[in-house]
Amino acid sequence: MIRGAVSWRSGDERGVVESGQRQTFAPPATEPVTLWHDWTGGLARPGPGDASGPAGVGVLEARVPEEVGQARWPLVIRRLDVQVRVVGDMALTEVEQVFFNPASETVEGLYRVRVPEGAVLQRFAVDRSGRMVDGYVREKAQARQAYEAQVYRGSTLDPALLEWVAPGRYQARIYPIAAGETRRIVVRYAEWLTARDGARLYRYPMGAGRRAPRIQELSVTVELDESGAEHVRAGMGAAIEEGRVRLRRSDFAPRADFWLELDAPQGGQRAWQAPHEPPPRAPNAPAAVGEADERDYWYLPLRLPDALFEDAAEEGMDLVVVADVSAATDRAHLELGRSMVEALTAHLGDDDRVAIVTSDLTIRSLAGEEGLGPATEAWVDGLLDALARAPAGGATDLGAALGAAASLLAEDRPGAVIYIGDGAPTVGEMEAAGLLERLARLPAPLRLYAVAIGADANLDLLEALTRGGGLALRVEE
Repeated sequence: MIRGAVSWRSGDERGVVESGQRQTFAPPATEPVTLWHDWTGGLARPGPGDASGPAGVGVLEARVPEEVGQARWPLVIRRLDVQVRVVGDMALTEVEQVFFNPASETVEGLYRVRVPEGAVLQRFAVDRSGRMVDGYVREKAQARQAYEAQVYRGSTLDPALLEWVAPGRYQARIYPIAAGETRRIVVRYAEWLTARDGARLYRYPMGAGRRAPRIQELSVTVELDESGAEHVRAGMGAAIEEGRVRLRRSDFAPRADFWLELDAPQGGQRAWQAPHEPPPRAPNAPAAVGEADERDYWYLPLRLPDALFEDAAEEGMDLVVVADVSAATDRAHLELGRSMVEALTAHLGDDDRVAIVTSDLTIRSLAGEEGLGPATEAWVDGLLDALARAPAGGATDLGAALGAAASLLAEDRPGAVIYIGDGAPTVGEMEAAGLLERLARLPAPLRLYAVAIGADANLDLLEALTRGGGLALRVEE
């Protein structure tokens, strides 16, 4: 039996074959069997490749510091405390986990957590000498560099850096976790309730079937005073009290998710106010541009009638790719940037138009005077060939380059500009405030994306420029 279990009966005899066992008959006999030979010496994991576990339950896997290459092992989840507050159609979930190190020496832990699809992470905190210290999300390469610069074997400083791994996925390295000691981690996220058949559904994803981690003490509390619900149904035998739902379990391995069903509130259209709270930032990091003037957000769910889209024709988009070839860009990063341009253009369709321009003090179209052209194979191949021959040199005027690229976009078609480079201007506007002011003077709002090339690229600046409608990510060798 590779996975699961099978019951059997042979005459008057009965039995169950578990995973890792072999069953023979005549006469019936059950014996263990080797299912998988680990030739890596403990570095690999047997079984299915998806070992991510349930989305709502974080996992802390440990090993002795500096033992790079050694397999990590999961720490004991001593306590899992879930506090949920439902406000209208929004649920705020705060998960507090206490992990125990049963080993005889201090270890370093890798904490991995996923938030449900569509949820927004609001808080990540780690206890430090009994006090909760709020961490902050950093791009993966920056977080790793800062952690390795501050933490070494024997140190007592935990920088509380949370790495963004992929949409909805985060991880953090926790150190130190002393022998026989516990560490407490808090994660909070917000999400909209799912509507189905006139009811609102809340799900805390903790079920993982046979791979479920064992939790010594589980507590789930849902506050419903602000939900507007009159009728509530809860799973797992949770107790429903006045305006509150409680679930308690000990020595529990959750194989299913916790579900809560609330009736829809009566009345007309509703809106929700989300107070603006500036996120925690790294020490000495500058505040985001315009953050002091940021106001609260209001959310109004609207469903547009299907008739509005019946006659809508599919329309392509215009894309201007700005490849930074200034003198400060070394040969390796130039090649990496060119590879990114090629990967982006491979996703364009027949209805799209594209222009690839190089930038230093200004932009230079690789298609001469033609500017945007149809994203055909011949057109794109010609642009990529010209990009491969483009020489590097000159200073970088980022504001002028982005403004000139925006002027290539047509007003009557959807369009965007993608900047690929180190994000390090050497002339013109040098800071985010000046660049944003320049972009604000463009005739139309610019939809800007950016790819920071290399570990030394100024991702913070590019994130400030793309905030509010775009995205900035880092790519390394």
